[in-house]
Amino acid sequence: MKHILVMMLLAVTLVGCAADPASPWLVQRESSKPRSCEPLTSDQELVLGLSQEMASSGRLHAALANLERLPTDLPEARLRKAQLLRVLGRPEAQPLYSGLVNTCLVADAHHGLGQIAVADKSYTQALHHLRIATSLAPASDAMRNDLGVTYLNMQRLSEAHFELMTAMELNEADTRATQNMLTLLIYQDKWNHARDLVTKKKLTTDQFRDAEKRATALKAEHAALLAAARNSGRVPPSRPVEKIQPNKAKTIAPVPVQPAVVRKPVPVAAKPAARSAAPTSKKTPAIAPAPVRAVQPSTPAKVRPVSAPASSRPAAVKPSQPAAKAAPVGAVRGVQRAPSAGVRLIEPITGY
Repeated sequence: MKHILVMMLLAVTLVGCAADPASPWLVQRESSKPRSCEPLTSDQELVLGLSQEMASSGRLHAALANLERLPTDLPEARLRKAQLLRVLGRPEAQPLYSGLVNTCLVADAHHGLGQIAVADKSYTQALHHLRIATSLAPASDAMRNDLGVTYLNMQRLSEAHFELMTAMELNEADTRATQNMLTLLIYQDKWNHARDLVTKKKLTTDQFRDAEKRATALKAEHAALLAAARNSGRVPPSRPVEKIQPNKAKTIAPVPVQPAVVRKPVPVAAKPAARSAAPTSKKTPAIAPAPVRAVQPSTPAKVRPVSAPASSRPAAVKPSQPAAKAAPVGAVRGVQRAPSAGVRLIEPITGY
């Protein structure tokens, strides 16, 4: 039995360590669920409803006074008072939210504490409370929206995009998350996506201008924080990019010309050209071939009958007539041509 309990505890520990609390894709769930609130009476519901209508119409002080009719230990009444006091900017809101952490409205309590921290620009503390709130109520579009705004102020843009997109899909009728998403897109200079979002959600010109103003103010605030951090030494200043001048470029220097190249060369007696290149015509003189006229096809050569033996040379032919050679057994030799390399015999042909 002890071994089974040890294995179960080990499995639970491993599962808890595997979850990444910093990832918005996997929300870490609380180990204990808040207990359910006690049911309200009809009179209490009537007073809460009336106070909500007053607050929606902008009568915040009247709504706060109307809540004094309810018991002070009622969690719903304390939560509505804390919400009204937070909107009015009163410091009494924080202790009321803190007193609701151990009640059935623990998710709303952490949500309110996160909103107060965002207003004070304590984004690390706000992130802590809002992540607990979204883990207890993951389908709350208001909590998701405020968590996305916190990520945006912390310049964690991918997490901000995720949370705002989740809030938009959870409540498509509310344009609050849509306007915050538009602010994020303008902050990232994604003007094409911003234009598509305005067209899809049918936002007005005033809503677009309001988002643009908030994005511009957010950029200025982040730039001021970065400059202050650099001046204090917390962030090392970025090194300026060195501009390479054309005459100072880091290239391999050419080898300088030696003075010896510039000096005049020492005169040297040149050898006679006749000795260095002796002509070879003295030993073996080249015999230039005699020019031979080409035989025209229209005037074939006529063979004269001779009585001399076949081995004897034919008689000389006059320059005006083509030369003809007698061959034994009626064979006619080819006509000699005058190529550039010398005279050569062409293969025997017939038909003349």
